[in-house]
Amino acid sequence: MECGLIPDRGQLYWQARLSERYPTIEVRCCDVQLEADDAVMLAGVIRGLGVTAIAEEKAGVAATQCRPEILQAAMWHAARHVISPTLMESKGQPRSNGDVLRPLLQHIGPALEERPAYRGLRP
Repeated sequence: MECGLIPDRGQLYWQARLSERYPTIEVRCCDVQLEADDAVMLAGVIRGLGVTAIAEEKAGVAATQCRPEILQAAMWHAARHVISPTLMESKGQPRSNGDVLRPLLQHIGPALEERPAYRGLRP
């Protein structure tokens, strides 16, 4: 911004960030869905992640660390292979979709159960 290359921070590339204008988290990594059901499901998962992270932070639970290059590789893998039987797990190893998604849904399940609109996403 100081160099005049971009007019505001909204032009910077990001996956998720705190909003500068609203008390929300903005998530961009999956912001275009072709089906409304997919958009609602992703919104529920993102909300579950946020509610879980806040609860864990308040309880003093240390956040799981993941190296940025692992996250970038996982994003590349997902974009490159779209519908694939594997996903990258937090240590950078390919695993079956179920082996990655099952623990995710178990982790955010309590947050999803607290909100009736998301009950269809139970682990």
